[in-house]
Amino acid sequence: MAYAVNPNICQGCGVCAKTCPTGAIKVEDGKAIIYQTLCNQCGACVTVCPYGAIFRDLSEIQGPESVKEGYGEGSFIVIRAKKISC
Repeated sequence: MAYAVNPNICQGCGVCAKTCPTGAIKVEDGKAIIYQTLCNQCGACVTVCPYGAIFRDLSEIQGPESVKEGYGEGSFIVIRAKKISC
């Protein structure tokens, strides 16, 4: 399992990045990103996120508007919103 940030909820406050003991979380372009190769799975980020934007299991991020994408071998995971045409 991997921790993931839902950028639709994340406000880029950086509390998770300051709390992360391994430096696995960076705020880039106003959103938190968890670098899985550095993450020790402690869960501190989930506990401190004031917006509830970090999830332990990607299956917890639900809804047809979400697409789960992984990049590289364990580098990081991004959740992107699907574009909906009218």
